[in-house]
Amino acid sequence: MMKIHIKKRKHGLLGTRHTKELVSLLTPGDILLTRQNWTATNLNIPGFWKHMSMYLGSGEYLREVHDLSGYKDDEHYIIEAIGKGVQIIPLSALTGHNDYLATIRPRFSNEKKNRAIKKAISRNHGTYDYSFNFYSDVNLVCSTLVTKSYLMEYDGDEGIHITLKRI
Repeated sequence: MMKIHIKKRKHGLLGTRHTKELVSLLTPGDILLTRQNWTATNLNIPGFWKHMSMYLGSGEYLREVHDLSGYKDDEHYIIEAIGKGVQIIPLSALTGHNDYLATIRPRFSNEKKNRAIKKAISRNHGTYDYSFNFYSDVNLVCSTLVTKSYLMEYDGDEGIHITLKRI
């Protein structure tokens, strides 16, 4: 369904101007919520916000702090899980095809944010979970990639705690 578009528009309402403004506001580890008005997935995913990703920082930041190479120093990147799987893409690609964007800044220490980023990056090239099995870590959807990166890792660790219930 995510490939079915209600309009023939090839881009979202957000663009380059918004990307530049975002870069001045975002910090690594921020959570991005987005929505495309014109995709058919709006019909079967509840709520207004349909997609979640994590801001990773600039290519220079990824190289210096997370020892990742192959990214342009002055480009800014996010990590997301979509039908193609988990991938690191330029922030401009995310803003270029969305109509709305909101940011959540986790109130965790920089150490926790860096661990969450490392956890998300370790899942790069992972597969997408078309069955939406939130109990599994083998395949991921956009929200599980981000939320599981911020889970508490040990007693006393800061982070989120999610209790899943079968319905």
